[in-house]
Amino acid sequence: MNLSLAKIKAPLTESQRTALISLLGDPDPAIYQTVREKLLSYGSSVVLWLQPYLLSSEPLLRRRARAIVDHFGRQNTDTQFLSFCLKQGEDFDIEQGVLLLAQTQYPNINLSAYTALLDSFATDLRVQIDPDAEAEQILATVNDYLFQQLGFWGNEENYYQPENSYINCVLDRRTGNPISLSLVYLFVARRLKLPMT
Repeated sequence: MNLSLAKIKAPLTESQRTALISLLGDPDPAIYQTVREKLLSYGSSVVLWLQPYLLSSEPLLRRRARAIVDHFGRQNTDTQFLSFCLKQGEDFDIEQGVLLLAQTQYPNINLSAYTALLDSFATDLRVQIDPDAEAEQILATVNDYLFQQLGFWGNEENYYQPENSYINCVLDRRTGNPISLSLVYLFVARRLKLPMT
């Protein structure tokens, strides 16, 4: 028998898929690990198989199905992020890079929603800035808007928390580390055509 043909997986019937996926909800960790490995061996096609189970009334089955779907989502977003990094030179789009990085950890986030949120911050801030003001006054207005009105702050208590580095979490929680907060500042300023780097 040809070895390459022997390695080809026989497709599962619908009833075999259903039976296998139902075992994801088994409380025995050993059974779960065996089923998970089996499902992963079929590649990203299992994402379609698991879609109906993401809304299951069984919490354990739902959570484990979501974990496998997210596994393949992270693989895909890791590839996208790596491709972005390899194709860019020194003058890359930092906002796109930061959003793609966040998606490597949170594959289901809506990148357009976060871009729209930054757009809305800039729109709100635009009416507060006096274009004829001195640079110090413009910076004071930006600082007041971001740090007082919106409530962004540095997370000193949990400085090394990973969420402080992912822009979606920073925008959702309004807290982050100095780099991520500087990026929010920069992204809003660029939308207002303020000369900040």
